[in-house]
Amino acid sequence: MDFNKIVEIESQKADVKEIEYIKGNYGKAYIKDKKIRIPKPLTLRTLATALHEIGHIAIGKVKPQYYSEFLAEMFVRQKFKEYGLTLKRAIADRQKSYVAYRVKLSVKRATNPKYKVKSEVLKFINSKQPVIIKKEE
Repeated sequence: MDFNKIVEIESQKADVKEIEYIKGNYGKAYIKDKKIRIPKPLTLRTLATALHEIGHIAIGKVKPQYYSEFLAEMFVRQKFKEYGLTLKRAIADRQKSYVAYRVKLSVKRATNPKYKVKSEVLKFINSKQPVIIKKEE
């Protein structure tokens, strides 16, 4: 199936109101406005980026941010499976490293020593529960 068609179908399902195509392989979802900025889905990689942003709209606002990114990546995997597409190792590795980066940011900002990262996310990024050390002021 044509990647543009997949984006069209999934955007309609997620009730995306506006799509802006951009250069480069990155994207942005404006959840409140239901608008996305995505690359043209010409390759599996750019399709994954487009579906990731559509996933943010479909899922809605989720906290913490790392979990929102994790769910958007799971959305991509689900859609690849539904459309019979192969999730290339490079794409899967990129997904994991991106979620790991978002987890690291959340942990870095955490001030509560009881802060816990969701176990399903830790399993996805192949990591252990981080220890939060409260900084002395």
